[in-house]
This record gives sequence, structure tokens and C-alpha cells, in this order.
Amino acid sequence: MVASVAALPSTPMPSPTPEVQPTRTPPPDWDPAAFDVLWDALTSASAAGGGFAFDAEMTLNGLVDGAWVRYEATLDGVSQDGQPYTRLNVTATSQDDRVFAAEVISAMGQLYVREPAAPSWVRLWEDRHPYVVDIGGILLPHNTGTISNLTLEGREEFGGTEVQVVSGQTRYSFRNAGGSLDVTYRIGAEDGLLRQVSAAGEISVAQIYRDLELFGEAVDGNAETGKQAVRVELTAELSDIGRVVEFGTPDMLLGLFGHLSFLLPDGRVLVLGGFTGGGNNNVIIPFPNVLSQTYDPVTGLWGIDARPAQEAQAGSAEAAYSTPFGVLPRAVEVGQSCLLVVGIGEEVEPLTVVNAVDLASGSVTAIPSPPKTRLLASVAPLQDGRIMLLGGFGEEIEEAEDDLGALLESPEALGAVQVFDPSTQSWAEAAPLPHPALNTALVTLRDGRLLMMGGKDIASGESSNKVQIYDPLADTWATGSPMHHKRGDPRAALLPHGRVLVVGRDPSVYGDDFDRSRYVSPSLQEGMSGHELYALFFEEEEKWQRAHAEIYDPVADTWTYTAPMAIGRNLPALTPLPDGRLLVSGGQALEGEPGASGSLPDDLLASTEIFDPRTDAWSPGPDMLEPRMGHSATVLQDGRVLIVGGIGISPTSNEIIPVPFSEVVGPF
Repeated sequence: MVASVAALPSTPMPSPTPEVQPTRTPPPDWDPAAFDVLWDALTSASAAGGGFAFDAEMTLNGLVDGAWVRYEATLDGVSQDGQPYTRLNVTATSQDDRVFAAEVISAMGQLYVREPAAPSWVRLWEDRHPYVVDIGGILLPHNTGTISNLTLEGREEFGGTEVQVVSGQTRYSFRNAGGSLDVTYRIGAEDGLLRQVSAAGEISVAQIYRDLELFGEAVDGNAETGKQAVRVELTAELSDIGRVVEFGTPDMLLGLFGHLSFLLPDGRVLVLGGFTGGGNNNVIIPFPNVLSQTYDPVTGLWGIDARPAQEAQAGSAEAAYSTPFGVLPRAVEVGQSCLLVVGIGEEVEPLTVVNAVDLASGSVTAIPSPPKTRLLASVAPLQDGRIMLLGGFGEEIEEAEDDLGALLESPEALGAVQVFDPSTQSWAEAAPLPHPALNTALVTLRDGRLLMMGGKDIASGESSNKVQIYDPLADTWATGSPMHHKRGDPRAALLPHGRVLVVGRDPSVYGDDFDRSRYVSPSLQEGMSGHELYALFFEEEEKWQRAHAEIYDPVADTWTYTAPMAIGRNLPALTPLPDGRLLVSGGQALEGEPGASGSLPDDLLASTEIFDPRTDAWSPGPDMLEPRMGHSATVLQDGRVLIVGGIGISPTSNEIIPVPFSEVVGPF
């Protein structure tokens, strides 16, 4: 029932340590004996370190949005203690004997429903299906303070075992639903484990099935949405207390942008690094992502690996969840099934941590740290198997709690280059970067040289069109012919015949200066009239302005325009397809492009384009469901492309957010 995430290290979501541990003192309206029995049952279930399975029967009836509703539902599923995650199968029968079946996932405050014939999950934002109650929250309350009037009723036989019976009331509150339920707990007299929970009472709901189709009938979207009462009766039998419950959700648990995605040998996709964040007024406050997640194209679900940082200081809020990959990781594939991940680790004094990840087995091997700690350094493989760590910020990081924003604004950033040799497990310094930059595009050429393009120049803080080429045999850097445009965060890929395609430009292309001498030689200008010169300059500048993509020839050290794209883009994803073509997806429309307003989220793009290197021409690709930029796009084993995360549009506020949505486009 639950998606497996076995190939990479994966454990259930850990429960954060509460800031204040509850004391074992019953409230005034609790029977002390009942308190002891229930407390031991709940805490022993939590201490088991997992979740539980359940089978339940539930009836809901009442007036909902002006219509009489009655459902008799049978449910079975699993729930994770310590985190609000429940997955269940629902079969509901209405008052006129129509049957409705669905799978339901409730995770981290989000609800998903999938009917048997539906191709995908439906994400519900503010609305709730009337047959869905937060089963995990009722069955195993995480805060026993929500229970009142607790009474020990005595003992009885249940399922061939003697149980103690405890009754009380629990306040139920989840999103737009709330109310009070009479609850009865049956707890094993010998083992102290919770065996059955039954609950009955009224819950007030609002908008619980607006804009949904239930039993084949469309619900009136203009129906009243005020809170109305629904009668709930629930009986659930619990089993497998402490079982491992692996997360599987249609969306990622966190919205991400600037992250990394890698195809695993078993066909799943690993996502790590990047940023999550929040904010308002279309301003995102970024936070480093410390979770790794895996997508299974067979089930369409995301799994999660969220383990406590073993070497972090106890009680550190920043270390509540972490992976062995460190913070703000950069990664490269080495060979066929190994991933080298470089990030900042949180120890007494942070350092650059390096790990080798076997993508087949999921095993993680620590690599010696480089001599110099670097934040946001670029990582690139060389043809001889060595790995380069290029540039980044070199200021001393005194504490793990140092402000990331202040660190990124640090004036001290060096062009140091460090090279790791797997054969000797050692680091060595290489020739430093002539022009240190962040967010460059890196491509290993067919002759073994490393091509570095664009990025944010550290010295000036501006976008760059510089090209730097590293020769690993001579350990030297050379300056290549500059790109036509400054590109602050470009995307680049090696073409089949050794040329390099570059896309992605800053949102305002008018910040670039058109160099007339580069595009119209002085000798060509001789003898031309002022009118002819103006017409020539206008024509060449128009070509230059529309040169959203360009190709580098490393043999001739020259740049040429491709045919114009349909629309210029900032922060798209560039993905080589199996047949040699390249997919460009999403991004932000450049200033001056058709329909561009110069602001977000209006300029986010859902369109894609495909470049054919045989003809140097672009053609339209399939549109994505969600417009986004700063996302990743990974080719799956069947040739389709998985689009993950990015900066997109919130469905509830029409503002930009790091989105948790993923989708599959293609085939191509």
C-alpha cells in the first residue's frame, strides 16, 4: 500500500523533541487511574518509534452545503506517530446506496484523494471530503491535553484479550473542521497497547466538498459554505504498534527551488539540496533544504529520508532534521552509479563535508574534507576521474548559526580551486580562477577541458558573459571568447558533436550593452551613410536582442546565435533528451517578450521548447501544468521528463512560492 523507498537510506520521519516535555500530572477533571493507563498506552506507542495500522468503520451524516449527506465508510490504512501522516482506503455508501471508493493521503496538513479510475491524485487545499476525518489525530492524539473528563470504566474481554476501558472527550480541530467527540479507548491489560478506539459526536465543517465531483454529480460551487454540523461515528481497531511507516505523498513535503535531481538505477529520482522558504508580497525568504526525497514513477509518490543529524549538537534547532549530504549541497555524478555530494556540515566548527553515494545500494561513504572550507562552491568532474571544487565563499564560518544572508554578502570570496583524486583519497590545490563567479554553467568538453560560462561576477556583483577554460593537463586557465549576452545563472549542455548550447538570461535584457564594434566591424562601416549605418545597427541589435540561446564552438573559440526561441527565458531548465535533442522548460519571460509584464508571478512560463542540434532550430514542446522557474527536469527511464519544484504560483494567494508540485511531461 505504501510506496517503498528502500534503495536509498530511508527511515521514518523522526519526531522533533518538544521544547517543553509534559509532566506526568493529570488535569483536574481526569481520573488518575485512567490517566496512568492512557498515558502509558500513548507514550509506549510513541516510544516504539513508528506508526500503526488500523481498520475502521465510520458513519457521517448531516446537512452539508445545503445537501443531506450520509456516508457509511470502511477504512483501512496506516498512520505515523509523531507526524501527521495517514494513508487509507475508503469505501463509502450514500443514503441512496451509491458506492464511492478512493485512496486518501493526509500528510503535513495536506489532503490528497484518488478515485480508482482517476489517473492522478487530486490535491485539496481548503476543502475537505465529507467522508474524511483526520484518522491519525483521533486514534492516537499526540497531545493528551486535548482529552477531558477521562474515566477508567473497568475491564472487559476484547478479541480474546483482557483490556482496560477508558472513556473521555477529545476536542477535534483540523483546518475548517472542529468539534467534540466522545471517545472510548480499549487498552491491553497485559501489554498496555492501544487496541481499539471508538468515537462519536458532532464536527462542524466548512467547504468540505466545494468544486469536487462526488458520486458522479458536480457540486454547486455557489453553495453556502458556512460551518454546518456533521454527526460522526467511528470505530477503529489498531495493530502493529511501532511498525515502520514509510512516507509516500503525491507532492514533495517541501517546496524547493535551485535543487538537484538525479536518476537512480532503479528508475526513481533523487532530489536534494536547494532552498525552501516562505514570505509574502511575492518576496521569498529562502532557507537551506536539509531533506532528500525520492520520486517513484511507478506509484507517482514521493518518499522522504529525514534522519536526525548524528554529529550535530544536541538541541540545535537547525539540526532537527538533516541528511548526510550537509547543507546547500552541490553534487556531480561520477561513473555510472556514484554521486559525489559536497555541502557544509554543522559541527563545532562547520567544514566542507564530502560524501560518495552509491546510487544502486544507497550506501554513503565519507570522503576527506578539502583543506579550505567553501560555501556554494561549484563541483565538476574531470575526464581522468578527479573532481574539482571551484571558487565559492572563503570567509571563516565561526558558528553553524551564522546568518546565511550575511555570509552570502561577504566581500571575501576567493577563486581557489581544489581537486580531489579518488585513487589517493586526497585533495590538492589547482590554478585559481582568474575571474571568480557564482552560479556559473560548467561543461566538460570532449577534449577533457572544463568550460566555465557566465554567472555572477564576485568582484563586480554583476552578471557576466566571461568564458574561462581550464586545461587539466597543464593546470592552467585561459580566457575564451565572451558570450553575446551576460548570463547571471545560465544553463548549458554539451551537444552531440562537441559544441555547447547555452540558454537562460537575466530578466532585464536591456541591462546589457550592445557592442557595435563587435557586431559591425569598423571596416564595414566605411563608406556607409548615416541612414545605412542606422539601419545596419538596428538590424544587428535586433538579432542580438533576440539571441536567447547561443552555441559555442570550442575548436574555433566562437559563439553563434541559434534560431530565435519563441520566448526568452530566465532560470529555465535545460534537459538533454535521449535522441540528442534538448528540452527547455519554464522560466521567467524576459523583459520585452510578448506578454511579459516585468513582474512575478505574471511572467512565469509553463511552455517548453525543443532544440534540434541537427537543424539548429527550435520547435514547441508540451506545456507544463504549472508555470515555474528554478526547477529541475530529469529524463526518466521511459524517456519522459519529470519536472520538480521551482518557484511557482501559490494556488491560494496568487503569489510566488517554492512549490512542492511535480509533473511528468512527454513522451517526446
